[in-house]
Amino acid sequence: FDGRIIFITNKLIHELDSPLRTRSLVIDLQMTQQEILTRMEQILPHLDGFEMANKLEAMRFIRTIAPAVRQLSIRTILLVLKIMKAHPNNWRDLAKYTITQ
Repeated sequence: FDGRIIFITNKLIHELDSPLRTRSLVIDLQMTQQEILTRMEQILPHLDGFEMANKLEAMRFIRTIAPAVRQLSIRTILLVLKIMKAHPNNWRDLAKYTITQ
């Protein structure tokens, strides 16, 4: 038998079984927190349904609390923007609670 397989997972390298790690080429594509924040800023102009001023304000907010964010991802900016839209007067506390818990 001569075969090849491509195995893609969102698990961290240390979460993979040892035989899988030692018998295969493992490439970690995990982004750093700074890379994620940079990517979020790059996609801001392409997020439809939100004012650019709100997008920039949400991004500033996320940057200030980024170390406390439970799981920083592209979805984080969308979540904060949706909270801003639903609660324009008091969105910060709700957004902070939502993305840090």
